[in-house]
Amino acid sequence: MSDPSLHPDQFLYGRKGPWPQPSPSHPLREAYEVLNIPPIETLMWNATIGQRLMRDEASFAPQAAMKALANHNYTTPDDEEFARILFKTAYIRYLKPTGAADQALLARRGDAAPAAWRYDFRAMELVEPLPGMFCAPTVVYIAGSPSGNLKCAAIKVGDVLVIPSDPAWGLAKVYALQGAAYHMLFVVHPTQHFPMDSVNAITKTAVPRAHPLFQLLYPHTAYTLALDNTVLESDYSVVNDNAAGAWFDPLTGNGYNLKLLFGAGYTGLPSDRYGDAYPAYDYMRPALLCMGNVPSGVYDTDYSRWLTAYFERAFLPFCKVVAKSILKADPNDTYVVRWARYLHSCVMGFPDEKQILTKNYLAYALAIYLWDVTVAHGADHHSFACTVSVVNKFLRIRRAPPTSPADGPVLPGQVFTGDDQLRAEVAQQMFFLPWTLPPNLDQTYYAFTDPLLLQEQMQFHVNLSAVASDPSLVQFMPLKASTPEGYALTIPASIQY
Repeated sequence: MSDPSLHPDQFLYGRKGPWPQPSPSHPLREAYEVLNIPPIETLMWNATIGQRLMRDEASFAPQAAMKALANHNYTTPDDEEFARILFKTAYIRYLKPTGAADQALLARRGDAAPAAWRYDFRAMELVEPLPGMFCAPTVVYIAGSPSGNLKCAAIKVGDVLVIPSDPAWGLAKVYALQGAAYHMLFVVHPTQHFPMDSVNAITKTAVPRAHPLFQLLYPHTAYTLALDNTVLESDYSVVNDNAAGAWFDPLTGNGYNLKLLFGAGYTGLPSDRYGDAYPAYDYMRPALLCMGNVPSGVYDTDYSRWLTAYFERAFLPFCKVVAKSILKADPNDTYVVRWARYLHSCVMGFPDEKQILTKNYLAYALAIYLWDVTVAHGADHHSFACTVSVVNKFLRIRRAPPTSPADGPVLPGQVFTGDDQLRAEVAQQMFFLPWTLPPNLDQTYYAFTDPLLLQEQMQFHVNLSAVASDPSLVQFMPLKASTPEGYALTIPASIQY
C-alpha cells in the first residue's frame, strides 16, 4: 500500500486538496487553516449543522429572552458555586503551580492565605472591549491539593489583589469567571480544533483510501473542515468583525482582536512576561492528558484522569495495533512518511518523517488525533455548556474592574444588560451546547480490509465501554445515550460543534 505511483483516483479528492495554509488573520500566531473546503463537505455541513444554526438563529431568540429575563437581577455566584465552577468542571485544566513572584505578591498582603496553585488569565489584556464593556487580566490563587479540597484564596484583577473578606470580592469573581470563559473559548479549546484541520485535510489529500491510516482517520473527519472554516472566516460566526450586529454574538471584542487569544494558545506568549501560563502548542503532548506533577504537564484531577483513561485504555491500544500492522507491511511506508513530512511543516510538535517510523510515534500520533476530536473536544463543550450556566460565563461585563479591594459589592443591573444576556443564551444554544450527530463514537466503525484490524475495532468498542462504566472515574460526558433525546450529548465521532 506504499506504492508512490498510485493513480489519483485512488485518493478521496484525486489529490486536488483540501490543503492547509497560513491563517489570513494572524499567520505567524494562529494554527494553519483549511480555506478551500471540498463542495461535498460544505453540502453535508449545510444540510446538518448549518441547518440547525439557521433554525436556532431564526427561532430561539424568544426563548433566550425569557431566560435572560429570569436572570436580570443576577450579580455573582456565592463562594460555594464559584468553587464548584472553578474546580469541578473543565476549568480545572487551567491549574498551574505558583512561583516565587506569586508567593511574594501574596506575602505583601499579610491577610492573604498562602496558595500553591493559580489560574492565570492575563492574556485578557490582549482584548480590546467594545464601547461600554470591560475586561481585565486576572490571576486566581488557590490553596489545597488537586486530589483533595481546593479553595480560592485570592484574585488579582489588574494590579489589585482581592481576598474573600474584601468588599470587591464579588466583582473579582465576576472578572475571574470572565477570564476562565474566554480562555476556554479562545485560548485552550481552539487547540483541539484548528491544528487538527491540517491532519484532517492532509490525510484526505495525500493518503490513498485503501490505506489503513486513511481508513482509521476518515470516520473522524466529517463536518470538521466546513465547521472550522465557518467559525474562522464566515459572517455566520462570533469571531467575524461584524458579529455584534447579529443577536447571536455575546462577546466583548471584535473577531480580529479576539483571534489574538487563539495565538496565545497556539504559538504561546513570552515566558519573560507570562511565565509558564501560555506555552506553545505541542501536538505530541496533549494539554489534557495527566502527565504527572511537572510544570508543563496536566495535574491529577478528576477531569484529566477520565480523559487519560480513555486515551491509555482505549485509543492508544487500538492505534498501536493499526500502526504495527502498517509498518509490518512496509517499515518505510511511503504514504506514512509523506503524511508526517507534510504535517510536520504545518502543525507544531508533529513528528517528522524519520520519527514517525520509530518508538511508537505513529501510534501516538494517530491516537492523539482520534482522542482529541472525540472525547477531549466533546467533553470540553459538555462541561462548558452543561455545567457552567450562561449567566456565570460573564461574556460581557458592564461594570469596570475594581480599583481597590474596598470597592463596593456588585448590584443588580451592573454586570450585564438584558440584550447582553439574550445574546449569551442564543450563543449557548447555537455554539456551546453539544449537538452530536450519528454515528457517535460508540457507533463508529472502520472500512478495514485486514481481518486483524476488523477484530481490533471490536476490542476498541469493548475498551471504550469499560472506561465509560468504570465506577472509579467521574464521567464528564456519556458514551451511550440513556434516552433518544440524550444522543446529542454523547461523545461525537468528530468535531461537529
